[in-house]
Amino acid sequence: MRRLPLALLLFAAVRLVALDTLDPDFAPEFRTFGGVSGLAVQPSTGSVYALVSAEFIGEQELATPLVRLSAAGEWDESFQLSADGGIGGLAMQPDGTLLLWGDFTRVNGHETRNVARLLADGTVDTAFRLVDDLLSSDIASLGILTVVPTSSGDIYVGLYAMLGGVPETEQDWPRLVYRLTPSGSVDTAFSPATNAVLEGEVGFGEYRIDSICPDSAGRVLIGGSFYAVNGVVQPCLARLNAEGSLDETFAPVLDGTVKAILEAPTGGYYVGGEFTTVGGEDQLYLARLTDTGALNPSLSVPFADDYHIYPYGPGVSLLHLDHEGRLCAWGEFWVDEQASRLLRCARFDVSDQWETEFRPRVRWSQWVALLPGGDLLTGSVGSSILNGVLMAPLCRVEPESGAVTGFGPELLSRHYPEFIRQRRDGSLLVGTRWIKRVDGRDMSGLIVLKPDGTLDLAFNLEWSRHISDALALPDGRILVAGTFSTIGDVERRSLALLDENGELIPAFDLGSGPDISADGLYLLPDGKVLITGSFSRIDGEDFDRMALLDLSVLDDPEWSGDWRDGLVAMDFRPQFDYHLWIDDVAGMSNGDILIVSRSSVEVGGLSIKGLARMRRDGTLDPDFNPAAQFSYFYPNKVCVDSVRGCIYVGGQMSAVESRYVYRLLADGTVDPTFVCDSRLRSLYAMRLDGEGRLMCIGSHRLSAGTWLSSTLVRLQSDGSLDPGFDLGGEDLGYYNLDLLLQPPDTLYLIGSFASLQGQPRSGLAKINLTDPIRSLAQVMPMAAKEGEPATLRLRQTAPGESYAWYYDGERIENSDTAEFTLAGLDFMDAGKFSVRITNAAGTTTSQAALDITEYTLREWMNAYALGGAVSPDEDSDGDGYSNRAEYLARTDPTDPVLRPGTRLEAVVGGKAIKWPVIPGREYLVETSVDLKSWGSAADAALAGEGQFVLPDSTEDATRFWRVRISKTDTVSTD
Repeated sequence: MRRLPLALLLFAAVRLVALDTLDPDFAPEFRTFGGVSGLAVQPSTGSVYALVSAEFIGEQELATPLVRLSAAGEWDESFQLSADGGIGGLAMQPDGTLLLWGDFTRVNGHETRNVARLLADGTVDTAFRLVDDLLSSDIASLGILTVVPTSSGDIYVGLYAMLGGVPETEQDWPRLVYRLTPSGSVDTAFSPATNAVLEGEVGFGEYRIDSICPDSAGRVLIGGSFYAVNGVVQPCLARLNAEGSLDETFAPVLDGTVKAILEAPTGGYYVGGEFTTVGGEDQLYLARLTDTGALNPSLSVPFADDYHIYPYGPGVSLLHLDHEGRLCAWGEFWVDEQASRLLRCARFDVSDQWETEFRPRVRWSQWVALLPGGDLLTGSVGSSILNGVLMAPLCRVEPESGAVTGFGPELLSRHYPEFIRQRRDGSLLVGTRWIKRVDGRDMSGLIVLKPDGTLDLAFNLEWSRHISDALALPDGRILVAGTFSTIGDVERRSLALLDENGELIPAFDLGSGPDISADGLYLLPDGKVLITGSFSRIDGEDFDRMALLDLSVLDDPEWSGDWRDGLVAMDFRPQFDYHLWIDDVAGMSNGDILIVSRSSVEVGGLSIKGLARMRRDGTLDPDFNPAAQFSYFYPNKVCVDSVRGCIYVGGQMSAVESRYVYRLLADGTVDPTFVCDSRLRSLYAMRLDGEGRLMCIGSHRLSAGTWLSSTLVRLQSDGSLDPGFDLGGEDLGYYNLDLLLQPPDTLYLIGSFASLQGQPRSGLAKINLTDPIRSLAQVMPMAAKEGEPATLRLRQTAPGESYAWYYDGERIENSDTAEFTLAGLDFMDAGKFSVRITNAAGTTTSQAALDITEYTLREWMNAYALGGAVSPDEDSDGDGYSNRAEYLARTDPTDPVLRPGTRLEAVVGGKAIKWPVIPGREYLVETSVDLKSWGSAADAALAGEGQFVLPDSTEDATRFWRVRISKTDTVSTD
């Protein structure tokens, strides 16, 4: 341990909890079918290259996202590819070489920026190298969206731009279309200025090139989201001449994004996208255009205007010609002659007539390739079960019948549940979005786990689409909400009621159901259920994003069977003044409903921000307005303590000071006796336990600069952290965070974690709250300042415990008591102390969280006996560095041997400058050829990186490098 004449005020009360322990026998495993994000077929061999969002092939872990399959679908394990960044897509060139693009600079050790080429045998083509940075911009974040090879060997590259500022001149707009030569260099003879954004979004927002289509006349068409080209207004679709100028003889007028372009064999073009009109005429998602861009009416488009499609939205995203020259359009769309039928592929014969019998049952497909023999190979974002058959993300479609079969091995990824509900028999209802593999079984959307964590195989319904929420009702029935339209062969749109065995209850029938999805279900204290969602109608009746169900009428033998006769409350139809986003809902014992919205709740001209109370007549209570007490009020969670008559609200809020949980009295005023611990941040979930304590999932500040992105804590009645509850500093991840309390002593957690307390868990864990295997560890972080003495101590001790204190992982001598005195510390010691407690049940370690304020420059000099007469700009030890520079590097200003410095080391890919990292500093690498004029060698300052890899080549014979260190207004170089 370093010894300087410095000290630290630190009082850390550390108590290791009888760790609320993980149930070792409750460990269901969830996996999802990984998607496909790129697809190409090699014409000579029939080999398939697939870019997959998967972590496993079967049970074998994948080392690379790009896999090669044989023509029969067998995995070729000999193909291995490594890149120093992500791979975004792939495209096959006519000669059988494969183009890759993404956020990389090296592929299998070969240097090439963002685009690479593989030879037919799968090795990297070292003759192809892109050195220009296509993604450099001062005002936008750029990325490659599409790469299109041509028969001549040239390559077109289309980008997207997310703007973060307003361009000052036309030249400042980021360029979105490039042409590369066959060797990978930028073709300077092609220079279009596609520098425009969507109208009304100038300066901020996204614009993009989704599709590029070189035509037979040497021109190239571009489609996407843009407003003008080369200064000429030409939104969404344009044609460029060979040198990149705008071809103004082609002037189509479309009202939406163009996603796909294809030259028609008999002249003109097919275009697909999200547009609804062409030249002012209705034309949904697909059109044929003449050579001038006018609408060609020969194409019979059967699509209907329907916005039930989720999550991708209606439209055509992909076009291609099959082996007989027929047009195939892929996307998501409804058809006129059967409006309830969702199609993802429509085929048109050579005379442009829709082939009504060709209806392959596939997932939404972003990538399609032709296999030798004419079969179609599709790649989708996931999988589903259709008519009882598992549809994998890679599917083969027979070209005549449209029959679909799986292709290739299973692509699997880790998966985490999305919600959890307790049933009256102790089993669990778990929402798992789409199709999941649970304990080796294919399950659909909603599953039941028995109390021991094993899967209930009898409960496995076939849902046509996503399940958003479910309620396990007190009588055993299950209410389900989502975007589905059928369950098995029975039509049920967005809402369904199941009996205790998972069978559909026919009496619960809302006709055509909500016109858009139902998203949330909330059981109110009086037994009624509040439904929320994006809908505006139910079976043709006006319901504005909210409805109230009374399921008890289903048990009334006198009930008429009409849902309007009491099943849905016809007198509860609040009309919101604008689109309402509902984050959470809680019912009060008097029948009122609390609504949390990230914006304002507006009904009948009354607007209440963040948290409103709605009466059962659908009006708002004007006297309930908690936001008036806050300078900043953006809640996202609410719960009611009906026993104590108070309300807890969580989110980003500031009254007197910023806190993430407040307690309100029944009238909405802030309860000053509850002050949430400041270490709890960004709240994700909260529940009240039986003793009135609040269980919260949120980010948690352990010490200065040390955070858990999400963890579980318990707040006591005054808002302080409960020292008797600790998960041992476990991070639960970012997604699908929720908890379920099962009285008296069981807690279920869901999140995006793969392990908990050192044991593998698939996003779901059972915690036993009263199983005392060891003392509970509760770190009490303290704010402190360098230069003052302090003692680490345990707040409580228990018989049979032994103790050991550690510094930076090494045992401190003579530290075997519950109290340990510290000396000679500086602020860099934060986070380095821990205590290990052992009893008969085992051993646990807890980190001591130290929040240490660093010395100012003058305080630091005083600690080295450099008094006020010594200037910070003097070099007290004569080592060539000022006292100010040594303060920034935290080296001894009185010892000429200890001085700031960098070192040059060999690393993978070349050599790197390395330096010690000091908390609170930023490091900027600069370069020069003459030691006079210096420029930045990195795009931004590096905080905590500690190294800079030197380029492997330079045009200059000699080049110098230095590292600039900064802290507030203090700067030095090395």
